[in-house]
Amino acid sequence: MTGPLVQNNVLIGEDGWLYLYGGGHKEFDHFLNKRQPTPASVANFVDNFQARQQYCNARGIGFAHFVLPSKPAVMPEHVPSPYRQGLDSLFERHFRPAFGDKTPANLRYSRDALLAAKDMAPVFLKTDTHNNAFGALHIAKDILRHFDLPSDIEDFFFQREGWALGDLSIMLGRQDREPILHLEEKHNHIKVFDNLPFLSSNTGNVLVMNNLASVTTKRCVVIGDSFIKSGLRYLGMVFRDILYVRGPYFQSDVIELFGPDFVLCSNTERYLATVMPDRDGHSLMLATYGDQTYKPTPELVDAFKAQLSFVHHPQRYAEWTGRFHDDTMKWPGLGDCLLRHIAVIDKSKGSFEALTQTPRMIFDHLPMPAEGAVKVELSITVAEASTLRLFYSGKTKDERHFSSARSLTRQLGAGANLVQFQLDAKACGRRMRIDPVNQSGAFTIERISIQPV
Repeated sequence: MTGPLVQNNVLIGEDGWLYLYGGGHKEFDHFLNKRQPTPASVANFVDNFQARQQYCNARGIGFAHFVLPSKPAVMPEHVPSPYRQGLDSLFERHFRPAFGDKTPANLRYSRDALLAAKDMAPVFLKTDTHNNAFGALHIAKDILRHFDLPSDIEDFFFQREGWALGDLSIMLGRQDREPILHLEEKHNHIKVFDNLPFLSSNTGNVLVMNNLASVTTKRCVVIGDSFIKSGLRYLGMVFRDILYVRGPYFQSDVIELFGPDFVLCSNTERYLATVMPDRDGHSLMLATYGDQTYKPTPELVDAFKAQLSFVHHPQRYAEWTGRFHDDTMKWPGLGDCLLRHIAVIDKSKGSFEALTQTPRMIFDHLPMPAEGAVKVELSITVAEASTLRLFYSGKTKDERHFSSARSLTRQLGAGANLVQFQLDAKACGRRMRIDPVNQSGAFTIERISIQPV
């Protein structure tokens, strides 16, 4: 290799690998032990961790702090030899020992997970400080395993080739892109609302994510930086709702409103160089208050309001979720069906989820005969006993609306149910509404049919 090894705070490694050398956090000085974090920084990290853990424990919230390894801690083999001698993890050298002989079980350093994954494929981008998609996926799996949640999420994604312009390449003034593999969702049920495009910097960055096809109904608050943000869509396969906050400080006011099952705090390793106490932090909800240049879309504001209403105004969240996820699908033999407050989990299997206690399936153009008796039949499976109601319109224009006078009710038992109704075609219009259950939760409809008797 010819020329200087360090240019514009970038260390030029072997085989085209680049590393952040200097910058505000002096990463390599810390990794080579030429510079040490201040005792105050180490003490602040310990104090913050213990206070956050106590807060979550007192409220029955699962808590963990994940330190995400910097690139040299996982990929040292490409570091030029003059900089490789004495290279060691900042976390392992200074922060793990601060907890004494036994590291708390919920303080995690994801290096082992990345080293194991690295045996299969690289886990960092060559020209960027961040993990590639493969590395971010395995960090997410490590997090899910820790929380004892399903972690086999590879099948939710397919690979797509692409190109990336790394942040280290940009620092060098290069425009050459490296080939990468993207992981794309096979079925994109995730809705993301991110205020970053409306900010002048990443200060005050907040993101909410909702996935009605998630493996669980758990909710999670994530406090961290861009490294953990890049893995949110993998976590989003398992969590129903995620609230991400960019920043180093704990956000107890937001946690109180969001009502999470889990709180995940995270930082990339180089941020350990300077750790500030939570007591010096500020509320993210006030970060953009009074900023006349901050103009998010009404849809984004509505999503934030709904998610932060979950604890104290749950109906607001339920209404938003149901409204946002209204959908239309073709029902075989019956035409268009409007789904209200219902999420489609797997259309091919007839798998749905009621988002509120008032889910509705509305058919507007049924093939109803002019006269005679008709039989409406449903095969429906529910997890718990529930109530199904069928509404039908009348023949006249004034009877197009649904009313209790033109409704029928059936009780459902837990498990598979065959439900039948007999109607007089002379009294029925072409509109029908089915309220399949009277509670939120999953259900399956194998068949709906309308046949002359």
